[in-house]
Amino acid sequence: SAFILAIGHEWDELTLENIDVSSTDTATANPEFISSDIQLSGGILTVIFDFESPFDGHSLAPGLGRVLARYFYSAVVVPIDPEPATTHVIDFVDGTLGFPPVNNLLNIGGAQVFPVTNPGTVTCLPYIAPNGALYCGRFNPTSSQVENISERVGSVCSFSFYYSEPEDQIQGFEFAIEHDPRLIVQSTCIDPSGSQLELLGAEFYNCVVDDDPQGGTHFALGVLMDAFPPFTGQVLPPTDVPLLLGSIDLLIDPTTTPGAELHADFTPWSTVDVMFVVNDMIQPVPTLVGGTVTALPPLNILRGDCNNDAVVDLADSIIVLNVIFFGGEMLGCEIACDHNGDGTFDVADYIYLTNYVFLDGPPLPAPFPTCGPVPGAECAIPPSCP
Repeated sequence: SAFILAIGHEWDELTLENIDVSSTDTATANPEFISSDIQLSGGILTVIFDFESPFDGHSLAPGLGRVLARYFYSAVVVPIDPEPATTHVIDFVDGTLGFPPVNNLLNIGGAQVFPVTNPGTVTCLPYIAPNGALYCGRFNPTSSQVENISERVGSVCSFSFYYSEPEDQIQGFEFAIEHDPRLIVQSTCIDPSGSQLELLGAEFYNCVVDDDPQGGTHFALGVLMDAFPPFTGQVLPPTDVPLLLGSIDLLIDPTTTPGAELHADFTPWSTVDVMFVVNDMIQPVPTLVGGTVTALPPLNILRGDCNNDAVVDLADSIIVLNVIFFGGEMLGCEIACDHNGDGTFDVADYIYLTNYVFLDGPPLPAPFPTCGPVPGAECAIPPSCP
């Protein structure tokens, strides 16, 4: 007609989350009083079947294998594959739990019976981490792979970040990058333009850039896809192919030695970890693919050689006029056509070169009169210089 369960566990191994009688033989017998008490090292369940008037004497019928209740536990420390499963003992305890302490007992026909008890175990299986990955570099649509980058010394490269997760939807993530100080960040944050974050409407987006080389140069990004009401449930979708999360512009220090490999790697930093949020749980990212920027030699040009014939003469001035006023074809490197070295391509370049050729005007800025490097320069048409 009534029973008390007092079941204990090791508090530093397990946490008792809930005590429930739903879908048990206890629930089928329609008890009139149920009380549960969850404590640090155990839980008490008290059930009385006939507690209210008219006291008709109903009770739990005799039988074998009766299910009285279910206790739900979580492990304090969850093993992560390939760690082995962990087994934890749970046992009936008398005179320990409750205020005042209670004993395990059955009430049968008005008589208190102290039952024979048998301990049990809870086995926590290893958590199998998701198959997700984070990548940095540049996506190659031909190979569907994220690849390393090669750019000239002094140039600015777009360095991007991607994720893949073939099975689970991602509710959020955070990561930090430690990078070579010769990769100089050109913005205050990672730009989500064109990424899944922009497409799906990430609601919380926080970025930090630390360019102080004393403690290592870092930047970090934290994102929650659905952070505010009405909580519509947007997530990053499962994908086998890396999808874009954002990009940041990095200047390759002009003093960098050509051929140097400048690394950027995912790493915990300060309070930032590297993780996904999946099914409301923080999960480590099992695969982290850092990126490398290889510093190429700066481009050599001959300033003034606008038609790419390795000679600076009147023909180069004519090219400038044809391109600016008549829509003519650019025959050489546009940077070489910046005759006055002011960083623009306009009629002033025609005037500057004409003055030099015909009126003994000032010489063109370096690199001139021989080929030389221009850090950061890029040309659609290869220059005449070796």
